[in-house]
Amino acid sequence: MRLKSILFLFVFIFSLNSYATTQNQKIKLQLQWKHQFEFAGFYMAKEKGFYQKFGIDVEFVEFDGKTNITDKILNEENQIGVWGSGIINEWLNGKDVVFLANYFKRSPLALITKPEIRTPEDLVGKRVMIPFFDVSSASFQQMFKFFNISKDSLNIVEPNFKIPDFEKDNIDASSTFLPNEPYYFIKNGIPYNILDPNNYGVEFYDVNLFSSRKFVEQNSVLIKDFIEATNKGWDYALKNVDETVNVILEKYNTQNKTKDALIFEANESKKFILQKNYPLGSIDINKVKKISELYIELGFAPKRDNLEDLLFISNESTISLTNKEKAFLKDNPIIKVSNEINFPPFDFSIGGEPYGFSIDLLNLLSKKIGLKFEYVNGNWVELYNDFKDKKIDLLHTLSKTSQRENDGFFSEPYLWYQTHFIIRKDNPDIQNIEDLNGKILVVGKYWASEEYISKNYPKIKLLVVDSFEDMLEAVSKGEAYALIGENLIFKYLTKKRGFTNLKLSLPFDEFNSLERTSYRFLVSKDKPILNQLLNKGLKSLTFKELNELEEKWFGKENDIKEFDNSSIKLNEEEVVYLSKKRLIKMCVDPNWMPLERINENGLHEGISADLIKTMSHKLNLNIELVKTSSWKQSLDFIKNKECDILSLAMKTKEREEYLDFTTPYFSSPFVIATLDKELFVENIEHILDKKIALVKDYAFTEFLKKKYPNTKFVEVNNVKEGLTLLSEKKVFAFVDTLVSIGYTIKENSFYNIKVAGKLDEKWELSIATRNDESILNKIFEKAVNSLSDNDKQIAYNKWFSIKFEQSVDYSMLWKILIPIFLLIFISTYWNRKLYSEKEKTKKALDSLKKLQDILEIKNFELQRISNTDKLTTLYNRHKLDEVLKYELSRFNRTNISFGLIILDIDFFKDVNDTFGHNIGDEVLVEISSLLKKNVRSSDILGRWGGEEFLIIAPDSKEKDLLLFAEKLRKEIENYNFGIVGKKTCSFGVTISKINDTETSIVNRADKALYIVKNSGRNKVQFL
Repeated sequence: MRLKSILFLFVFIFSLNSYATTQNQKIKLQLQWKHQFEFAGFYMAKEKGFYQKFGIDVEFVEFDGKTNITDKILNEENQIGVWGSGIINEWLNGKDVVFLANYFKRSPLALITKPEIRTPEDLVGKRVMIPFFDVSSASFQQMFKFFNISKDSLNIVEPNFKIPDFEKDNIDASSTFLPNEPYYFIKNGIPYNILDPNNYGVEFYDVNLFSSRKFVEQNSVLIKDFIEATNKGWDYALKNVDETVNVILEKYNTQNKTKDALIFEANESKKFILQKNYPLGSIDINKVKKISELYIELGFAPKRDNLEDLLFISNESTISLTNKEKAFLKDNPIIKVSNEINFPPFDFSIGGEPYGFSIDLLNLLSKKIGLKFEYVNGNWVELYNDFKDKKIDLLHTLSKTSQRENDGFFSEPYLWYQTHFIIRKDNPDIQNIEDLNGKILVVGKYWASEEYISKNYPKIKLLVVDSFEDMLEAVSKGEAYALIGENLIFKYLTKKRGFTNLKLSLPFDEFNSLERTSYRFLVSKDKPILNQLLNKGLKSLTFKELNELEEKWFGKENDIKEFDNSSIKLNEEEVVYLSKKRLIKMCVDPNWMPLERINENGLHEGISADLIKTMSHKLNLNIELVKTSSWKQSLDFIKNKECDILSLAMKTKEREEYLDFTTPYFSSPFVIATLDKELFVENIEHILDKKIALVKDYAFTEFLKKKYPNTKFVEVNNVKEGLTLLSEKKVFAFVDTLVSIGYTIKENSFYNIKVAGKLDEKWELSIATRNDESILNKIFEKAVNSLSDNDKQIAYNKWFSIKFEQSVDYSMLWKILIPIFLLIFISTYWNRKLYSEKEKTKKALDSLKKLQDILEIKNFELQRISNTDKLTTLYNRHKLDEVLKYELSRFNRTNISFGLIILDIDFFKDVNDTFGHNIGDEVLVEISSLLKKNVRSSDILGRWGGEEFLIIAPDSKEKDLLLFAEKLRKEIENYNFGIVGKKTCSFGVTISKINDTETSIVNRADKALYIVKNSGRNKVQFL
């Protein structure tokens, strides 16, 4: 009998186990390539039982080289896929995919090339082994576009899915996975170069999980569990590389890789996963937005709204409850909640049923937490009394006050609004709360405004009513002069109830603090655990859930701009700071139009004034102008903390000692103005022997004085003074921004002056804040970022009407010129009959001259752009080739030798991998600046490609050239590159020889460079 029982028990347990096994959800995971460490996290999630824990049985489907991964997922042949950023493009094009998780924060997809292929330009006509879907990808296309290369100019070779061999495969380049193929080249000593698309624009995501919307909606819990298990798998794989590699060798090694190769791939992959900087699986919506914008810009996809719809957001509650919280739910099956009958759009009643934003929010929290609410109808006074009498457990849509804190526990805020004065349209705006002294202000009974006004402004008469609608009616009928109310409710009720004679006046700034302009729940003091639960529920709300509620009751953001300029959301620390600060003192440049000035009435006006006003409205800030007589005085004032911000300032190292700077919000190129009879100035260095006027104490003035210490610049107080000196021939040129010079010429009729040249530098202007109040800088950074292109354009157009086209359209030019010539001819003819027509002729000639000036400037600009590297502003490869050709021709004619130096930043890839491409770009710019400072004025310096620079040194001898290169090497070696620390460069040096060609002299310098690279780096080698 015992044996039977044991046997029965064994069979029962076995049956349960079998049943559990059959109940596992089968998932086919479509990989984007052959098995390798790229998918290690998925392997280890399966091997360590992380998937099994959630009842998920995963089968890996290896890529066959032909499969359309998206189609496989949408057709439900496979349930989840792994792909690159192409899933964003698919969604933009209407495919119903959902982006679940991301694991490689930078795309490792690149091109590995023969060493002589240094830039993408060198690929033209070459054989490139690359899958068709890769060559057409946005990642490669942005690189090709950067160099104006068409994919049709490449000789595309179908991939064989093996390690590329330049000789055997008869190719010049191949697509590569950076943690992978380079291992074989390094191991076998094969020279190569890498062309990384990440260096030429947007950094793409890779190794992304995605699925179909249909599958996600039907299996949201499964998807959430799959992501959680996968994240654990990746964490384990990265912390246990040796074990993971052994698993791949044993079970997934379809490519027959060695252990060393897999370990190399694992260590390289960490540089793309960046686990120390980003949570595993996380998706940054701002980066997704940048990638989507690139797809749209390249013409890959149309624009599509609601980018959040692409991302997976779990609707399942992630709230974990304590035992006490669970017990509370069990002991309190019903929570009684207020429902005010007339407080739309937040809380109102129709036929006894509750409606409104706060009601919908509570119903959503009910599902997440497991609470059941029962709503009690009444007016505000009745409901508040019931709450104090313990007949109601929960009030909602309340502002926090000290009096109310005595009655219950406040939750965290769940909605923010802005408080305004609301008055009749036939009354003037209320500038200050004291304007209401002696007048009647209507307030709601027990409202926060009643308590605040009665306590702080006893001279204001109060009319107390029961509802917001009663308050509006009192002002509408003239029973009260004003009320203090929220913009959102005002908009809603004026539309619903027709209070057309009312308007929003200015914000009530001192009332707009965090506590008084946010809504919260108020919980009975005998139910503190209920408050805990509500706060947990509020934290679990997703952006999408809150956004949908706000759009339902208040309309989309654009719909409320008429009533609500406050589109900048500040955190609690920032709001508290502003509520204490109350007034921001601002210094400006008193005479720098059209950018800004203090006018004769003592008011700030100009482009920056309009933009500052826009930002102050969005932030609901009081900004007070501190009047100064000069820019120098403004700088002195902010140094001494007599003002808090500068409206427009250029960032310099000296100023960073006492100021913080926002992102620049206005940019204008520097130009050279001369008399109209002078020739165009190609480079400021060509006129350094002449008198050049600059505005004193400007950052750019100090920059030029340091750059050209032996030049006698004439310093003036403002732009007008500088142009006056120029007009009177007391100086040869005046240098300032295009916008300032253009405006001043127009306003003061300096018609004998023209813009004769353009500098590479731009004036990048920010808001500068005192650096002892860092929160202020964060606030204005948000304000600057909130400015739309339209905001800037409106301000610009108001103060500066001269426009410059992006390119020269000669067909359009003739269409313009012919009518102008006709006008001149006709005007001249009629001038013989009518003397008054002479003025028209003069205007026509002036217009023609201005047009010619504009065309010359734009031609100058186009020529500069075509010869300049965008990042470093040095000469580009195109210009260097042109100069090299000229120097060889000169050498063959005169036998005067010239030197060629190629330098390469050592281990630059480590900078990009460790710190990201933005820091890498900063290093490139800083090295460019170091080189600029140390080359001779006759030398030609440019960016050869990637992290390589080339210097052409005319009239050079070998000994001098080596000393020069060694000096540059030491300058770089001794320089500190911020968080990157020290960097070095390797130098290949040569000198022109008889029968040299462009190719031979560059190859000789390149060969010298490679000798240094293979012998320790940070040296100079001559060949």
